Amino acid sequence: MYTTSIATPRGLILKRGKMKRVNFYLTEYQIKKLKQLSKEIDLSVSEIIRRMIDTELGKKEKTNV
Repeated sequence: MYTTSIATPRGLILKRGKMKRVNFYLTEYQIKKLKQLSKEIDLSVSEIIRRMIDTELGKKEKTNV
């Protein structure tokens, strides 16, 4: 299980779910930037990616309402 948050106009929504492993390709630049951000904010690259995806999905849900 993991807990993540989605920023919405009403505040943060916490979601919990079972994780599945996925594989995808990133450019060297994307990896470099993610690693830099990871060090700056003390979160794993995986957690940063999950939060970015959740944020974008939250935006999509907002525009589809």
